Amino acid sequence: MTVAGVLLAAGTSQRMGRPKALLPYRGTTLLHHSAQTLCATSCSPRIAVVSPEIVKGCWQMKDVGVVLVVNPDPLRGLASSLRMALDAIESSAGADPVKGILITLVDQPLVEPEHLNAVVAAGAATGLAATSWPTTFGPPVFLYRSFFPALKDLTGDFGAKKILQDNADQVSLVAFPGAALDIDDAADYGRLLSGEKA
Repeated sequence: MTVAGVLLAAGTSQRMGRPKALLPYRGTTLLHHSAQTLCATSCSPRIAVVSPEIVKGCWQMKDVGVVLVVNPDPLRGLASSLRMALDAIESSAGADPVKGILITLVDQPLVEPEHLNAVVAAGAATGLAATSWPTTFGPPVFLYRSFFPALKDLTGDFGAKKILQDNADQVSLVAFPGAALDIDDAADYGRLLSGEKA
């Protein structure tokens, strides 16, 4: 099954005060690290949606197998980045059409390729899959192609989680406690650098 991999990295980073995607991490940036993680899966095509501000600092991305898609107005919210990713997927469709989409975020740096593969495998069985940790569930997520129209209909800062919640009986959950560390502010980033898991 052909699955597209999408890395969302166009957020405005208001709480951080500077672009999260370009924060240093393990000798590179969060964006580069997350792209490498995605590229260690079988997903194809692989797309990273970034903001105009971030794309200026993407010189390191030349050696990574992802297509950069620039969201010209990230203030329109997460849904606008998802629509741009879907448009890019449809325009790059080859002989083997994409049957599903894996969505991952730049601010979850503890996510590993093995977990992404597990989410895809779980989603292939049910059509929907998400990551779970002790308090809730969320990205990385997988959605079958039949949910693409619902993704395109999202607006504002609503992401795929809304679709998963609306179809909860169909969602396969794959546990990964490290996904709970979501880098939103300086305190989160400090925990990441100090090696804390959450």
